[in-house]
Amino acid sequence: MYTFSSFTSSELMEKYKRQTYLIAFPIGMILSALYIINIARSGLQFYVASAMFLELGICVFLILFAPPIKYTMELVFYFSTPVYFFILTQLHLDVYLKNSFVLGDPVYSLSMWLIVFLIGAFLSLKPEHVRLFIILIFTGMTVLAANNLWALYSSNELQFANVFRWVNAYISMGIATLLIRRIGLLQQRNAVTDALTGLLNRHALYPILNQELERAARYARPFSIILFDIDEFKAVNDTFGHGAGDVALREV
Repeated sequence: MYTFSSFTSSELMEKYKRQTYLIAFPIGMILSALYIINIARSGLQFYVASAMFLELGICVFLILFAPPIKYTMELVFYFSTPVYFFILTQLHLDVYLKNSFVLGDPVYSLSMWLIVFLIGAFLSLKPEHVRLFIILIFTGMTVLAANNLWALYSSNELQFANVFRWVNAYISMGIATLLIRRIGLLQQRNAVTDALTGLLNRHALYPILNQELERAARYARPFSIILFDIDEFKAVNDTFGHGAGDVALREV
């Protein structure tokens, strides 16, 4: 059966993603190993960092030897890693409350990493999974903030700076989410539509044509493609200019 084919960027995108993972995941394993060495006697932190190290190693193995399940690997990675960050951040906050000193600023660090993961999720996951991912992040942030602020309030250490730190994190995460989503929707629309007419372009049309060909073959029904042309269109451009020709194309 005849199929439509075109040069698309999807295969190239998958190749670049695979190359990126094969660089990023080993680096993540190194960072996790260094973190494990640094907090080897810190109890739960050691186990969380070890789980991150093991998961990244499994991801590298799957990319190399089981490419078909790469999307499942992406789902596990994107939904589990923020949970690791939430746990580690909470442990840092507990250390702050018990010892009255700050090991960096875990809240701002958490926000930075989550924004990075939001960008990655928008580029890698399906829209319905991105929505679940956003819900996971903001739910985790809310639980973490409520627990931290309640602990500070119970110990009479709650100050405006502590509240503002969490408000600032929410604002930055919210703005980042809106911007990333807006940019992603614009890129998606520009990738599949013709800029002049707003109709589907070649990249988007060919998969639909192949799907309809398969449907026609499955149900043994006729399949037709209707082509039409605008008569004397060159005369429109020559007489009224290409701007008028563009208007005519959009109207048709």
